[in-house]
Parts: sequence; C-alpha cells; structure tokens
Amino acid sequence: ITIGMPACPATRAAASLERLCQSHPEKAVAPYYLARCFVALERWPKAKAALARALKVDPGHVPAVALSAFIAAKQGEPAKAQAERARAAALAVEQGASARAWLRAFDAELDHDWDGVVKAEEDAGPIDVEGAASDYLAFETLFRRGQARLQTRKLVGAAADFRQLVTLEPQRLEPALLAAKVDYLTGSRASAEAGFKRLHTDARPEARDGIARWVIETYR
Repeated sequence: ITIGMPACPATRAAASLERLCQSHPEKAVAPYYLARCFVALERWPKAKAALARALKVDPGHVPAVALSAFIAAKQGEPAKAQAERARAAALAVEQGASARAWLRAFDAELDHDWDGVVKAEEDAGPIDVEGAASDYLAFETLFRRGQARLQTRKLVGAAADFRQLVTLEPQRLEPALLAAKVDYLTGSRASAEAGFKRLHTDARPEARDGIARWVIETYR
C-alpha cells in the first residue's frame, strides 16, 4: 500500500482492512495500513482516526508515528509534524537498525528519491525473507525495495524481491502485479500477460473490474 497508489485498489484494500481491524482489534498493523489507504484517497479525517486506533494499540509503532507526521504536514500543522517526526526518530533509535532504516527509506520515498530508498533498505542488512510473511516491517521493507528498484530500473533485483514475496504470500495482489510488470518491462510479454490474466481470473467476480483498471495503471 503506497501513498500514491491508484484510488480503485486503495478503496478495495480499505474495505478489506476495515474487516481485519474488526476481527483483530489487538493488532496495530491493520489500522496502520488502513490509514495509508485513506492517505492515498486523501480522506484525512479517516486516516487520522485509523492512526489513532493503531497508536492506541501500539504507541511505539514507528511507521504509524511517521505517517502521523506526514499527515500533519499535509494538513498545514508544521509544529505537530515536527514533533511527530522527532518522536518517530527517537523510537526508531530505541528499536534498532531495521526501524532506523525503515524511517530513512520512508523519508526518501516521500521525496521520490528511489535511489535513497534502495540505499536505506540495503544499509539495513539482510532481510529476513522467511519472517516477512508474519512481520509487517520485513514485508514492507522487501516490497518497498522492489518498488524502488523498479523505479530506478534495477529490474533484476526488483524481480527477485517481488517473486520472493509472491512465493511467501501468493494471496497478496500487489507483489504479483508488480512481478508481472517487471516481466513486461524485461520483454517477457507472454509471462506478463499470463500473470495479469491469472490475477484477473483468480479474483472474486466483484473485484475483477478493479483489478483490470489496476493492470492498466501498471502498464503506464
């Protein structure tokens, strides 16, 4: 779930995440990602409410605090943005190298500095790929590194990242979609088309139009 994702998949993801928040109220991950969906849709009050839920469960959730700073800046609250950014940095120092690298990569992503994202993620050291299936920070790190490599046309590395995630969590749409996009960009058109068709066919009937539109966005 990226801040600039298209509206249709963000809306679809938000509906799923709302259900996940209700079924697992003890976890901060679902409301954090729900907030990211609402940021993508520029629904600021809903984003703030979702973040409040995440931070009530886990006040030390570095990504949620960093996203709170981003929202405050977008809403014209510079003092709050600065305070929240400082709190995120302090928490990241307490939580170790992976949290610090995540925060540097998040800042670079907001600046569209994709080389900076790759560097921050690589500086964090090896990613626990097996743990990415259960650890949201590991999953997001691997996914965002793949996105950054795609943006900087480091396509071999991007393909490796997305395919690892597809193997770990085949039910997730985004890694499979971007793995197919890398195939398309590297000239493996048949593989890309097979991947896109599989995503469309395997989706629930009510979700297929949205996936088709996302595929069109991916080709752009």
